Amino acid sequence: MTVGTQKNAAIIDKVAVLACKIPTSSPEWDGTNAWNSTTIVVVEAAAAGENGNWLHICRPTARLIEDSLVEVIRGKSALRIPAAWAEMVQAIRTLGRPGITSRAIAAGCDSLGP
Repeated sequence: MTVGTQKNAAIIDKVAVLACKIPTSSPEWDGTNAWNSTTIVVVEAAAAGENGNWLHICRPTARLIEDSLVEVIRGKSALRIPAAWAEMVQAIRTLGRPGITSRAIAAGCDSLGP
């Protein structure tokens, strides 16, 4: 996300989360697990006319982002990624940090960065 140098010029005005299950062309195997599809989650934070990023994560993580993190970053500066990270960590404090909560925070931060 490329934005101006003023911190107030990049206020997040839209956050959207979309999870898509994409079938593989054939079954895949990594020696420990087999699968026939993969999930991509798009987390788009818009500020100053620019849009964010996406991560390869699971649907439950997308739901966690929608339910617990979207409102935490909406209305905040997209240029203050460390502050957004700290606020998201605070928002999920009762859910625990390992696993999907950490992936959800990473997706939120990735949607903001350049």
